[in-house]
Amino acid sequence: MSQLKTPGVFVQEIAAVRPIAGLPTAVTALVGRAGQGPAGVAVPIDGLAAFEAAYGPADRAHPLTLAAADFFANGGEAAIVVRLPGNATTKAALDAALAALKATPFNILYLSPDDVEGDVPVFARETAAAFVAEREAMMILEAPAAWAAAKIDDITVDALGDFTEEQRTRMACYVSRLLDEGGPRPSGGAVAGIWARTDRKDGVWTAPAGIRADFASGVPQRFLTDGDNAVLSARSLNALRSFPGHDAVIWGVRTLSAVSDTFRYVPARRLIDHIEDSVAAGLAWAATEPPSPALFATVQAQVSTFLAGIWQAGGLMGAKAAESFYVVCDMSNNAAYLGQGVLRVDLGVAVQHAAEFVPVSIVTPVAAT
Repeated sequence: MSQLKTPGVFVQEIAAVRPIAGLPTAVTALVGRAGQGPAGVAVPIDGLAAFEAAYGPADRAHPLTLAAADFFANGGEAAIVVRLPGNATTKAALDAALAALKATPFNILYLSPDDVEGDVPVFARETAAAFVAEREAMMILEAPAAWAAAKIDDITVDALGDFTEEQRTRMACYVSRLLDEGGPRPSGGAVAGIWARTDRKDGVWTAPAGIRADFASGVPQRFLTDGDNAVLSARSLNALRSFPGHDAVIWGVRTLSAVSDTFRYVPARRLIDHIEDSVAAGLAWAATEPPSPALFATVQAQVSTFLAGIWQAGGLMGAKAAESFYVVCDMSNNAAYLGQGVLRVDLGVAVQHAAEFVPVSIVTPVAAT
């Protein structure tokens, strides 16, 4: 509220604002075939019982049901399910499914194969990759079935589809699939569940890999050596491996990117997305405030407090805050925006090495002057 506190002195008061809350990081959109349930509709599901009530129990004839069962068994808690109609993924059905997700917040997308030992069509991977990049989410790709027996030197990212570099930074693929008493089964639902479990226990910045990233059931369909793993990692692919005491674990945190120094790793990509989304949502209150030095100071303090919390939890590198992040919100980066009804926040975060900042710019609405 603006008022005269002293004759001739105009004071702009900014109401106290609550701290920025971290948004969810592992809401997973599961898309594929099931034997029953609503088709072409995005349905929030909060557990296996709710999924089975709507779409039926786990059934090898419908891999989406296996993916959902694996997602919840491995630690997933929040899913958005879109059932594809018919017996095969078509462009029309996939377009309708992705359109159904447009109004629904999610962080991870997984497309289930049409058949338990089949593949997601290349056109579907490419279409979904473009959608995920637009939504600034992540996509877990199911490894092609042929990779279970292929020579390790013949396994390449190019077989997955034609993707832009931005899309590649938002995709991850794991070699190979899982094997249980019924035979091979897709692994992507379980991987998404492990991502969610790791986020909840250790933070979105933590690598969902190693012995902490073990599967609830099943073993890798293919045995991979350290040498095999090195080849896959060099090609921006991750491995599913087994070790004494651990039947199946995720080994590797690569995105499909072979170019980006920062976003070639899943945790870095997801942490930056989390920071951007949370800060943008946390500054919604500023939409009713005109730009002023008081507003700039409040926003800078609010964002700094949020980033300090991530640093203190171990999410940013650096022995002190100045090595871990910076925030700029003042006339130096807002002079050009005065009168346009927006406010700019520039921040940088050290996600890999202290004082090596990944820059992020966020523009949020404010009251026009």
